[in-house]
Amino acid sequence: MTSRLKTGDDLPRPLSLSRRAIFAGTSALPLMPPIVRRSEDLGLKACEAFLNAGAETSELYASWSKLESHLNRAIGWIAMSDEEQRAHPAAQSFAEIEAREEIAHENERVALEVLLATPPTTWAAAIASLKVLLRLITKDDSEEANLILRRVLSVLAPAEVVA
Repeated sequence: MTSRLKTGDDLPRPLSLSRRAIFAGTSALPLMPPIVRRSEDLGLKACEAFLNAGAETSELYASWSKLESHLNRAIGWIAMSDEEQRAHPAAQSFAEIEAREEIAHENERVALEVLLATPPTTWAAAIASLKVLLRLITKDDSEEANLILRRVLSVLAPAEVVA
């Protein structure tokens, strides 16, 4: 057997798998955890559902705020009595936003329950779990924990592509 290193004018021997490496690799297969497809990963689906519901809730808060701000400038919405507000045609828009918000909160709660009962089985699920944790720990709760989680996620982001 010749050296793989280049000596003089000779070309180095190309890398190849030996029989010993193949036998060692295949004998370790039963010890490896089962491979889970991303589409079958319940933890990842729960994380995605939680994050999507949270994003929808944020959008609904923004819609509510924008509508209320517009109505306040246009007709003095805040100065109106509750009865006047309920009688106004815009009250229907507020009711629709509120109904969608309740559904989003319920979806978020259910997804969080599933997530708590399901450990991550892939890198993607582990990273998504950290993103959920980042959403749950706001800067008001702990600015330091929020910063640490953001740093960890920035390091692990390439692993999300691999998984």
